[in-house]
Amino acid sequence: MLTMEMLALIQEDIKEANALGIKSTPMMFVNAVEIKGWGSNANALRDTVEALAAHAPATGSANTDVP
Repeated sequence: MLTMEMLALIQEDIKEANALGIKSTPMMFVNAVEIKGWGSNANALRDTVEALAAHAPATGSANTDVP
């Protein structure tokens, strides 16, 4: 049974999702870039990774790798 308290929590989640720009669930991201069309495009993940790699900074050493 859905209580008013539960409904209020759900509405807060929806409000937060809207503020964050979340349009649907689940959503997938690679390096903070949304993978669009992953449900209907088998190559969506590969395409996103390739696009990010094309604009990636030069590879450094383990000593220069920082989060």
